[in-house]
Amino acid sequence: MPVYVVEFESEHGPERRPFTLDDDRPLQGQLSQILVELSQAGQTLAGGPGDVLAATWHGADVDLRRPPAAQGLTPQRPIVLQMRPKPAVEEPVPPPPPTADWCEVAIPPVDGALGALVSWAIAAWWATDVQTPFRTSDHMDIAVTVLLVLGIAVAVIVGAVQRDHTTWRRAAPVLLLVPLAGAATLLGITLVGASPNPAQFVVGRVVAWASGLAILAVTVTSALPAVAPGRHLRAMLLAGGGGIIAALVISLPGPSVLVQAFAFMLAGAATGYASISSPLWRAQHTALGS
Repeated sequence: MPVYVVEFESEHGPERRPFTLDDDRPLQGQLSQILVELSQAGQTLAGGPGDVLAATWHGADVDLRRPPAAQGLTPQRPIVLQMRPKPAVEEPVPPPPPTADWCEVAIPPVDGALGALVSWAIAAWWATDVQTPFRTSDHMDIAVTVLLVLGIAVAVIVGAVQRDHTTWRRAAPVLLLVPLAGAATLLGITLVGASPNPAQFVVGRVVAWASGLAILAVTVTSALPAVAPGRHLRAMLLAGGGGIIAALVISLPGPSVLVQAFAFMLAGAATGYASISSPLWRAQHTALGS
């Protein structure tokens, strides 16, 4: 095994001593043994508390974890030992705390309101068309309610897919279930009879809007990943309650066109909030540890 000259700064000044090193063994253990031998001889490397052993060869730092031969070290040049301050360990930067994305929560009701507004515009055009296919007001109300449900469904689901809250693969079956909400509207109005009086007509409309929007909200929220327990029940109650209020608003005596549009948009906003915003809001609160 080759003999290397080891230079070091002791408490008595610079010193040089020969040591036999194995070229095929890591330097860490061999240099530690050298320190033990120096200590037994009453010599220690100059350094401060907490300093660690380091070595250089030909002016370059030596990797103590590797053998001398693997680093190209030769006995022709000395190995210089020294004690250096321990490298400061950089503290890992903690990730920023999660924040609530309120835009994601606020937009679904807007989607629903816009979808309902489109349905209202189509319904208003139907109502003023002299060639309207609906002979009675109750038939017209059924068609308008089905149109309302479909407009809200398309707007809310498309918005959810566009903002990556769900995928078309999950949303497509939901769109197939939307006709169930339309069936509920038919049932709600037909239960009150073919020629309902004003009170029965309002009751039928309230039942139709509440049940239709409740079923719609449950089917739409089913397209979301599992984000909050009990979201189906909350969606049903919130959308159903919004449907009741909207149906009562549009049934006020002598409603203006703007009041009708407001009622439609109220129904759409309630469904968007119930099916998308509510579970998102609860999921964000869970992530924030609230």
